[in-house]
Amino acid sequence: MAKLQGARAQTTLLFTAPQSVADILTAHRSRHGPLPYPWILSVTSARQVFEKAGDLSRGVAVTQIMPNPASRVVPLAREFQDVLDKAGVSDNRTYEAVEGFVTAKVVVEGLLACGANPSRELFISKLEAFGKREFGGLRVHYDRNRHSGPDYVEIAMIGNGGRIIS
Repeated sequence: MAKLQGARAQTTLLFTAPQSVADILTAHRSRHGPLPYPWILSVTSARQVFEKAGDLSRGVAVTQIMPNPASRVVPLAREFQDVLDKAGVSDNRTYEAVEGFVTAKVVVEGLLACGANPSRELFISKLEAFGKREFGGLRVHYDRNRHSGPDYVEIAMIGNGGRIIS
């Protein structure tokens, strides 16, 4: 903490697990005051950070690789909500769930491209021939040399009560 404070950082990148983020926020606050503009990655669950750090997590910025699941503007998020509504599911409307939703769409497209006799090898070759596609405003790109999918990045923030603001 002393090194961090001595660096007079303008922002702090916390690319670690939720418990570690909570521990750092707590330790820094107790010794030096609020951590300067902390950021976490989307793989660090903002919900879990809030559960572990409480109000200390308010203001933590989160880089998200999917659109806000509550958005009514982004067609993909609207479709996600509509599917959950139709299924009677009222919880798990999270960024992680949207990522799973998109992953399922890509997997289904890959399997459909395999035809009646899918195999591991055929599935891989179909995904590597996937190219660029759009799912409700979210562009994904898979090919032989690129297996990462979307290029999307959105900045969100943990707000009061752990609510995500984007």
